[in-house]
Amino acid sequence: MNKAKLYKIIDLLDEIRAVNEMIQLHLNHNDSTMMLGQYQHRKNRLIEDLAYELDPNKSKAITLLGL
Repeated sequence: MNKAKLYKIIDLLDEIRAVNEMIQLHLNHNDSTMMLGQYQHRKNRLIEDLAYELDPNKSKAITLLGL
């Protein structure tokens, strides 16, 4: 794995961690379900990107289905 790919994976993990914190914040304060939904959607997209970076031979559609 080259350095650029490693840094991309690290950045994705950092973004996922930050989004998780925002999700927890909204869950703990019973905030708007719209905002919570947006953060959950963002997290799902980041996880798709991470899965693709780890295994680029799988398409993102297959990752969404959990296959």
